[in-house]
Amino acid sequence: MPDLIEIPSELRSAPPAGQSASLPIRIEADRIEVEDGNTVILHGNARVMRGRRGLYAERIEYDRDASRARARGNVVFYTARGDEVRADALDLEVNTWTGEAAAVAVKIADREATESLRAGGGAPLLARARGRAQSMRLEGADTQRLTGVSMTTCEPGNRAVVLNAREMVFDHARGFGTAKSVTVRLKGVPIFYFPTLTFPISDKRKTGFLFPSAGYTGKSGWMVAAPYYINLAPHYDATVTPRILSRRGAQIAGRFRYLSANGRGRVHGEWLPSDNAFDDQDRHALGYQHHHRFGRNWSADVNLQTVSDRDYVSDFSSEIETVASSYTARTARLEHISETLRFSARMAAHDPADRRILRNDRPYSRLPQLNLDWAPRGSGVVQARLEAEYTDFRHDYCGAVGGTPPRVKPCGTRLRVKPSLSAPVRRRYGYIEPKMSLQTIRYSLHRRDPLSRASPSVDVPVFSIDSGLLFERKLERGGAAYRQTLEPRLFYVNIPEKRAQRTFPNFDTDEGSASSFEHFFRENRFFGGDRVGDTEHLTVGLSGRIIDHSGRQRLKFGLGQIIYLQDRVLGASADAKPATEDVSGWFAEFDAALSGRWHANGFARRNERGNGFDWFRLAADYRSRERRSATLAYTFKDAAGEQVNAAFATPPGRRWRLKASGAYSLREDEIRAAAIGVDFNGCCWAIRAVAQRYLDGDGDHKNRLVLTLELNALGNSRM
Repeated sequence: MPDLIEIPSELRSAPPAGQSASLPIRIEADRIEVEDGNTVILHGNARVMRGRRGLYAERIEYDRDASRARARGNVVFYTARGDEVRADALDLEVNTWTGEAAAVAVKIADREATESLRAGGGAPLLARARGRAQSMRLEGADTQRLTGVSMTTCEPGNRAVVLNAREMVFDHARGFGTAKSVTVRLKGVPIFYFPTLTFPISDKRKTGFLFPSAGYTGKSGWMVAAPYYINLAPHYDATVTPRILSRRGAQIAGRFRYLSANGRGRVHGEWLPSDNAFDDQDRHALGYQHHHRFGRNWSADVNLQTVSDRDYVSDFSSEIETVASSYTARTARLEHISETLRFSARMAAHDPADRRILRNDRPYSRLPQLNLDWAPRGSGVVQARLEAEYTDFRHDYCGAVGGTPPRVKPCGTRLRVKPSLSAPVRRRYGYIEPKMSLQTIRYSLHRRDPLSRASPSVDVPVFSIDSGLLFERKLERGGAAYRQTLEPRLFYVNIPEKRAQRTFPNFDTDEGSASSFEHFFRENRFFGGDRVGDTEHLTVGLSGRIIDHSGRQRLKFGLGQIIYLQDRVLGASADAKPATEDVSGWFAEFDAALSGRWHANGFARRNERGNGFDWFRLAADYRSRERRSATLAYTFKDAAGEQVNAAFATPPGRRWRLKASGAYSLREDEIRAAAIGVDFNGCCWAIRAVAQRYLDGDGDHKNRLVLTLELNALGNSRM
């Protein structure tokens, strides 16, 4: 339950604070007495108001000549910004808003709440912080000075995290508070001491140390970090973070962020000299990200990453997803998207961050890759489209890379152009779409096999017909109305054999592993751009859906098979054997919303021999409003093996959350990755513990324990 400030209605309806100097002073009470013709004594529900500032008490003595009020008994003072000050006694000069109070309780209004007050909103204001002090001095309209202070930003009834200070000053004009001789207590236990500390009481930013963080990992030991924030300008800032790792040494990290009218970005880096746990080697990581928009249709992205060694990611990341990453990327992209045209220019290079990946086996760099997809508005029944791609493939190991005879890794450029014409006919009950295209591939190679051509090329005509029908009926079950569809589909493809492709390089192409129903309705059976697979086949499919009265899809299923009308000669490699099966194994998938909380999906692909599966996946998810979730998935790939993935999260208590996840390989009989953690969120503080087991870059199992303490309420404090 948030802490609120109830502003009296007569203050809310008053003119803004900037006009208060010209406003009259209003006094009200149940009974009013006048002494000596100058002193006004207010008894019962006494109040002195000017603009949006107001002093309320059981008894107030007001000196009209000096404009000074002396309030006693249940004193409450409201500032123009909505702050609330309660005291046993308060002396106040109303013209200058200077004065003193004793035994003070103060609430500082949130900035958004202050804006609501300025706009005349009637709802209670949200208190950003609250506390008590032995005494308080009001030093004008914008400054309050407290002594003997105990302050917290926790919710009402919760004082788990408290700042005790000898003196604390709230400067509302600048938007910051300053405290001296500060002790931070967690559950009454002192955990940090600072000679001086500044903290925001608005959304303004200020240079200074952020609140420190501490944690523990099994490989690096205890970690303590003290981030230093640098407010350089409204649109850019920086953070420098010294860290101490007990088993490694001292590390320095930095981050620079910036905003522009059309873009945003950041530069970050880390440096650890003489890592004690890594043969005293210097280690580092650098990164740069930027996103930019050029008008309505153009955008650009840059992502550059580099690390000093292949173990850096696993040693310094606390997330399994990052630890398991195989590559660090360097990419840049420029893209244009409009109704009829999509163009992109991309540059990409990847360095292996996994010791098991040899450098000569890493993917090719694309320097650059240009893509064009143009589909002009159709005139009549015929629709035209042009797809094109130009890529320059580079690699550090172009040329001979060893072996007997030596293996050659070619490099060079590839141009693919695919113009097409289609004549779709669509009706409510179905559609048919014949399509003709010509796929052209051109190479310019260097560092190639001496027996291969420098500029191989091929032109492959492609003809396809996609067609389908839609049957629909109403369905009632258990008093509920549904809509059921049945959608048969036929997809015919004819691509002639072009044997010249056998000698083409293989930069990015394989026969892939189709893992969804739609994959079987593609023209080219190859993934990538180096092959256009010869085929004549007919894909037969049947799908259906069940949709409830709200339009939500409750069930979707699909079942299909490919009938081959000729053998497939071309393979991804020159020595691949022809595929002679007459039919493919059947394939099927489903997606079901079993209830508001349960969801399941699956996919299966039978092999051509009919005695097993090439691919099988089954997964179920559970989500509840009580923050409970669970996922269980089984995956079988003929080439990669079997794996079970499981994850769950549950709140054992209102502020607790228990999480666990794991991936287990049935073929290798080993845990690939696992984590179990517990979080406690105490509103203004949190503690997290995570134990992890994962495979590092050498294929060895490693364990990690991460402990983190966060003081959420003080996250923006400066020392």
